[in-house]
Amino acid sequence: MADIMTAASMPLVIIAALMGGLAILSRAVLAGWRDWISLKRDELAAAREAGLWHQSAGRGPALPDNGPSAVHADDLTTMSAATRIDLADMRERLRKLEAIAAGVDL
Repeated sequence: MADIMTAASMPLVIIAALMGGLAILSRAVLAGWRDWISLKRDELAAAREAGLWHQSAGRGPALPDNGPSAVHADDLTTMSAATRIDLADMRERLRKLEAIAAGVDL
């Protein structure tokens, strides 16, 4: 009778061990993701503090509060030519990605 209970509980033990391992792995991946996001936030903050995103420094446009797609025509007049080319390139890439997501052949 003891052999039957051991044989019946073996899959449960394996499943429990796999679930525990999956939980540990998930927690580690989540911690890594949070650390990566924190790193990127720190990099952006350092770039803003260093003046890399300040219009008066002549190094590029200031990032608007509501995202990079909110660049207005007034901002384009103060941008350098290289910045406008970069912005046009990014918009073209965005159009291509949207077309791919919509299933349109380019």
